[in-house]
Amino acid sequence: MKEKKKQKLLKAGFEARARARREKEKASEERAAEERKEDEERAADPSAWVTRARAEHASVMERIKERNRRKAALGDRKSAASQARMKNIASLAADERVGKKRRKGGGGACLCHSMLVSQHAHYFML
Repeated sequence: MKEKKKQKLLKAGFEARARARREKEKASEERAAEERKEDEERAADPSAWVTRARAEHASVMERIKERNRRKAALGDRKSAASQARMKNIASLAADERVGKKRRKGGGGACLCHSMLVSQHAHYFML
């Protein structure tokens, strides 16, 4: 009986490795096909390829700049984004119902959570 289980496990492992190998080969083939297509497009119409590449680059750079702007806005505690985040945290803390046992100090997790919320509230009140 143990031998049969061992054989099934070995077979499952072998099949899993074979499946992973096939998926990896398929991904590399797709990547190679995409590179060939890109090279053909570049060779066929270089100016169109350059304009498309520049447009893609500009969109990526715009996303990066937007992400940095959002990050900076969240850093300023008086910004609208930061105010909205503070309001969400405060409403989540107020909505949480506390049972009688936890109110009496029976639950350590609740104490930790309340300390965390109070630290966030303190951070936002500064």
